[in-house]
Amino acid sequence: MKSFFIRFTIMTKRILKQPVYIVMLLLLFVMTALYSRIPEREKSLYIPVAILNLDESETASLLVSDLISARSVFTFYAVSSEDEMYEDILSGKAEMGYRIPEHFFDTCTAMDTLQKIRVFTTEGTLLTPLANDVFYSYFFRRSALLILNDRLQELADTEKLNAETLIQEAGALYRSYLESDSVFSVEDASGGKYEDVTETRSIHLPIRKLSAFFLLTAALLGTASCLYDKEHNVFLS
Repeated sequence: MKSFFIRFTIMTKRILKQPVYIVMLLLLFVMTALYSRIPEREKSLYIPVAILNLDESETASLLVSDLISARSVFTFYAVSSEDEMYEDILSGKAEMGYRIPEHFFDTCTAMDTLQKIRVFTTEGTLLTPLANDVFYSYFFRRSALLILNDRLQELADTEKLNAETLIQEAGALYRSYLESDSVFSVEDASGGKYEDVTETRSIHLPIRKLSAFFLLTAALLGTASCLYDKEHNVFLS
């Protein structure tokens, strides 16, 4: 047993005197220190989408405000010209863009006079259908009441009813649904209101794997050295 400890002590000293082992040990300490100092980064989870609004009506302004403040996978933001939209899309700042034409909401209640909203994309854009669904959901919130008012006006003219009263009652009922969570409520997985706009990311260094690799390397080199000593009777010498 005493001979074993003597041999073990000698082998340990020989290992610690080897530069390669010292370098590996220092490298582990340096990487651990660097890893502890690497700051976490926040990355936006949302996809940017540009909006060019040429309609000066109040409803169009409300629609743009709804989209900008919307909680969805898309971040809508306003641009002032088509050139700015093109530049943002081509540079990658925006995934795609929407152009609302002039007097759009003045003609949106009839299909024969409806002006189309133009969608600008690139060949690599794959999320157009999903973005269209989000855009349409907010557009319908603002256009549905206009369409309903037109139909109520036609019904009042036909049935000789008080159109103003019908429109006021319908508007009050519609806004009560629109401005509350009585129909839909967006929540996260824990049951709270969904408000996440970023996720925190950090760089993960394989400290454990490197440590295991260095230990295995040291063990193999130590075993090779031990076998060499045993074969040439270095310890006995």
